[in-house]
Amino acid sequence: MRAWTLGIGIALLGLLVWKGSAEDAEPKGPERVVTGEVVDLSCYLMMGARGEAHRGCAQACLSRGSPAGILTDDGQVVVILYDPKNARPVELGPFMAKRVQARGVAYAKGGITGLVVASVAPVAP
Repeated sequence: MRAWTLGIGIALLGLLVWKGSAEDAEPKGPERVVTGEVVDLSCYLMMGARGEAHRGCAQACLSRGSPAGILTDDGQVVVILYDPKNARPVELGPFMAKRVQARGVAYAKGGITGLVVASVAPVAP
């Protein structure tokens, strides 16, 4: 009986530690607005491909799982992040090679900036 009680106590302690570490692992970054062209990162980084002439290829790459990003006016690339807790992320396919304004939560680490997009809208070129 004593071993059983000890086992339950250890299990509960483990659950508390796990819950605490899960909350600690989810820092929320600042809200940010990013304006620029939605690009397929694979083709953009490997070949510099972007723009309307590359739109069909970019949409195909995105549908195959290639990551997307936003190329800002000052030449920075913001990686689009997908929040695994959001079952319905913002669909970027229709915006490939288009100029957009995206709003969301920003994260940065190791010189890379990412954005979990909450909303996106086209803007004039």
